[in-house]
Amino acid sequence: MERQVGYSKMELLTTFLLIIKPAATDSYRQLIAPLLNKEKNSMMFETVHQHKNGKEILVEVSAQLIQQVGQEPNLLCIVRDITDRKALENLKNQFVATVSHELRTPLTSIRGALGLVLGGALGGHS
Repeated sequence: MERQVGYSKMELLTTFLLIIKPAATDSYRQLIAPLLNKEKNSMMFETVHQHKNGKEILVEVSAQLIQQVGQEPNLLCIVRDITDRKALENLKNQFVATVSHELRTPLTSIRGALGLVLGGALGGHS
């Protein structure tokens, strides 16, 4: 986590909210509210964390509420940097869109020509 967000262990232990973009703090609390209210035991969601240098990091958070008898509940979070995965997904989507567009144009022309031939536009055979 220290490497991922650039804060020291002590800084993170003091206030975890350092890594949450200020504008997203309320939405983050809303995301984990079902865990804190004990409506759910675990959940997974995607959000954005902020590196100490200001860079945004796309992350996937797996959160689980853990409580031992007679003790305060703890929230266990596994945070994965998904920046590269999202970039690859975007590249894939762009590639599929480009290929789809490039194939659509010639296929439309061929379909139109075949429609004319089948419709007798070229005249009958003698």
